[in-house]
Amino acid sequence: PGDETQTIASAVIMYGTDGTMLNEADMWVEDGNTWAGIIDAQDANSFLEYEIIATDNIGAEFDSYTYELAIASAELTTIASIHANIVNDAVETIQGTITIGSGLLQTGMTKAYIEDGSGRGMQLFSFDEMELNRGDMITAVGVVELYGTTLELKDFSYDLNSTGNELPAPMMLTPGEANAGNYEGTFVQVSGVITDTWEAGGGHNVLVGDDTDTTTVRIWNTTGVNVDAFGIGDSRSFTGVGSTYNGAFQMLVAYDEDIQVPDGVVIVDNQPRAFALNPAYPNPFNPSTTLSWTIQEAGELSLRVFDVRGREVANLAQGYSSPGLFSITWDASALSSGVYFVQLNSPTQSAIQKVMLVK
Repeated sequence: PGDETQTIASAVIMYGTDGTMLNEADMWVEDGNTWAGIIDAQDANSFLEYEIIATDNIGAEFDSYTYELAIASAELTTIASIHANIVNDAVETIQGTITIGSGLLQTGMTKAYIEDGSGRGMQLFSFDEMELNRGDMITAVGVVELYGTTLELKDFSYDLNSTGNELPAPMMLTPGEANAGNYEGTFVQVSGVITDTWEAGGGHNVLVGDDTDTTTVRIWNTTGVNVDAFGIGDSRSFTGVGSTYNGAFQMLVAYDEDIQVPDGVVIVDNQPRAFALNPAYPNPFNPSTTLSWTIQEAGELSLRVFDVRGREVANLAQGYSSPGLFSITWDASALSSGVYFVQLNSPTQSAIQKVMLVK
């Protein structure tokens, strides 16, 4: 270091895929101080290791770090088949949509989830931070590992195919079905009544149950999800990724949008506001419009739609609600064109507005 008379006279790449690096490829000066070399094509779904050995102008040798690279295959492996036959250290190439992006479950490294058309998902893990966003479709190659009970594709590299893709439909589970633990890494949805909540090790746990069983929803503080938006006794639908911790199932939820009042109501925020039914948008509409409303105090509510004769044509929301701002998309494609009335009711207040369906 610091000796300006020292220059690289020659360099080679030593490489291999069987745990040894006995193959050699020459390197050449490509531009200025940049050297380049070519490694022969390797078998798909193999794990390449290589290092660079440089010799300077006085005959001294210098070895680089050992680098590792998973070699992708044009033939994709389904995530369901990986789950069915887990082989640690196997190199696999998968393609799917990101259901939970990086930077949410843990910062400073990559811990994301991907699901493909086989209906199963798995974790993508790397000690390096990578930018993976929900809805990204990627092709990834890496090493399979069962880390405890978490199925990972680690040491992976990827190509971004497209962004903003529709998410896979979650598996609809009861709390008892979720507790079976067969949905590791997979996008799932559980609905029920919140029976308990508590802080635990950098996150928040929510116990959700029905008449027969309960299951745990895990929300890490790093997600930024508003855990104050619900309380004991609230009915909620949670969408997330199946996981197991200390032998017990837990659903990992990472987005506010994945916590809904059943029947598709989205919790926009939990700040108490004056009771109001906000203007539908769009209006007139064809065939769907977004309805939003605010609740000042917790209690029972209903959001229903009537035709001009006073007949109920849709019951969009019904049940107990915490305070806050909520919204729902109403699809009226099954109805005929005309004027309809949307009515919001609480035990003490009521609001109504006219909307027009135009086909």
